[in-house]
Amino acid sequence: MGTRKANKKRKYIKSIKSSKKSKKWLIVIIISVVLLTCISFIILLRSSALLRVEVRGLNRLNAVDIINQSGVSVYNNKNLFFLPKDGIQSNIERNKLIKVLDIKIAIPDLLIIEVEERDTIALLEHEGRIYEVVNENYLIINNLVVNYNVPYITGLKIETGKETIENEYTKYIIDLLNKLKKDNKDVYDTISEINGFGDDLIIYPRIYRTKVLVEKYVKEEKIIELAAILKALQERDEYVSEIDFRFNEAIIREQ
Repeated sequence: MGTRKANKKRKYIKSIKSSKKSKKWLIVIIISVVLLTCISFIILLRSSALLRVEVRGLNRLNAVDIINQSGVSVYNNKNLFFLPKDGIQSNIERNKLIKVLDIKIAIPDLLIIEVEERDTIALLEHEGRIYEVVNENYLIINNLVVNYNVPYITGLKIETGKETIENEYTKYIIDLLNKLKKDNKDVYDTISEINGFGDDLIIYPRIYRTKVLVEKYVKEEKIIELAAILKALQERDEYVSEIDFRFNEAIIREQ
C-alpha cells in the first residue's frame, strides 16, 4: 500500500517538473519568434528604399508627367514606410485631370500610384478664356485647344478664379452633357457647339449643318429625340436651315 502511494507521488512530481520544462521551452520559443520578427522587421525597414515608381490607370496622360508632379524624386532612396502619401496625393491632384485612388508600396523598392483620369465633358469659353470642364465640374484653363471631340460652349456663366462651376444653370448643362456621354455616347457625339447667350439654347450639331433651338432647361429625352431627327434628315440627304424644338413638336424650316 505504501509503495503504491510512493509511486503515485513520484509520478505526480515528475509530471509537474515536465510541465514546468514545457512551459519554459514554450516561453523560450515565443521570445525567439518575437526577437526574430523584430530583427526581420528592422532589416526590412532598412532595406526598403524607394527606387521605382509606377503609375497605374492612365489612358491619355503621361506617367512621367504625373511622377514629376508628385514630387517623389526628393524621396529617392528614402524608406518606403515613411513616405508622406498625403503630400504626394495632394501634389498630383493639383492637376484636376487626375484623381488619386490609392498609393501603396511593394517591397523592396516600388511605390505604386493608382489614379483615375477625369473625363473632359466640354470646352467652355468665358471672358476670352477657354476652360476645359472635366468630371466633378472642375475647370481647367486651356487656351491651347487641340482637336477635342467634345461640345464647345459659349454664353454660360462661371465665376472667374474658382476651381469648380458654381453657377446653377451652367451646372445643369454640364450635368446634362455628362449624363449623355455616359448613357448615350452616340447622341453626345452629335453635339458640336452650344450657345447660351439668348433666352433659348442654340445647339449646332456635328453630323448635320443646321441650327437647333431648344428651351433653356432642355431635357435629356429631347436631345435623344433630336439626334434621331438629325439622323433621319441626313439619311434622306435633306438640308434645313433651322429646327425649332422648343415645344413638343419639332418645327423644321427649310432654307
